[in-house]
Amino acid sequence: MPQAKKRIILCVGYGNYLGVNKKEGSFVLQKEYKIVDKVPFHLCSIAYVSDGNSISSDALFYAGVYGIDVVLMSQTGRLISMMRPLNTDFDADVRIAQYDAYTKAKGVRIAKDILLAKVQTQIEFLEKHKLDSSKIYPHIGRIRGIRARNLDDARIMLVMMEANCTKVYFHEYASLFGFEKMPSRKKANKHGAKDIFNNVLNLSYEVLRAECFRACYNAHLDPYLGYLHSTKHGKPALVCDLQEFFRVEINGFLYRKRKLIDYQRIEDVSGRKFLHCDEALKLITMLNEFLDSKRKTRIKFGTSPQYTRRSIIKFQARMIAGYLKGERKSIISI
Repeated sequence: MPQAKKRIILCVGYGNYLGVNKKEGSFVLQKEYKIVDKVPFHLCSIAYVSDGNSISSDALFYAGVYGIDVVLMSQTGRLISMMRPLNTDFDADVRIAQYDAYTKAKGVRIAKDILLAKVQTQIEFLEKHKLDSSKIYPHIGRIRGIRARNLDDARIMLVMMEANCTKVYFHEYASLFGFEKMPSRKKANKHGAKDIFNNVLNLSYEVLRAECFRACYNAHLDPYLGYLHSTKHGKPALVCDLQEFFRVEINGFLYRKRKLIDYQRIEDVSGRKFLHCDEALKLITMLNEFLDSKRKTRIKFGTSPQYTRRSIIKFQARMIAGYLKGERKSIISI
């Protein structure tokens, strides 16, 4: 008998209320006192809640009982916090190994492998769409050839190479949308994007970020101690590391779905352009359907040749944990 598919609750936009029906054992999403969705407790995997909506203490209680993550987001899609059950099983050995690797050669290798995986997915994407990847190719050898005394020294060189590759990649990627020159991703990351295209990218990456947070926690990793990304106050560096494996896949999704996103339905927030809340909700819904869709992978967990993208993100985090504990020879899996 096939296993029932897990569901996602989207309490985003404005004026929604997330409560429960205890007799039916389900979460109930309402808008203007009308029921718009029902999800049984045991079939719910994650709940997104944005400001401008309400959630009952009963809903939070049963989310904790059933091990359901509650992700709090802003109206523009920025990830604010994540509520997780207290009984989550943490493995102290993984955390100790993670901290230990930070000061040793293993940490340098992890940083290099993360960037190699990102660059290789960029090249594959560009070649698939018959775009120029020739300026990225030489960096593969340069990344592999890095020899550094410590992670801080290695990161200086890796970050420069990553910036060069990403600049080339996004120039080519933007051409698919008819842009001669896309607004800078560097400025979008550091100062907040003002244009709608970069903010659509940022919203999509926030959905990916939430999934990478969950994957890090499920693999018992510290999401704030990364290798390619520097450790700063409040920055989930390992989450950012894990995202690098999957950013290009999100970019590909946005390109394929470009005609389904109305870039004219926008809201101006302090001079910055964002998708209208209804359009943003549609995009978040499509992204979660995309994460639940299956694709082929070289990851060897079980016997299936295909896994959902959500599962693949979790497996990748587990591979990092396995490598840190000495159970795997590499973190590369995709």
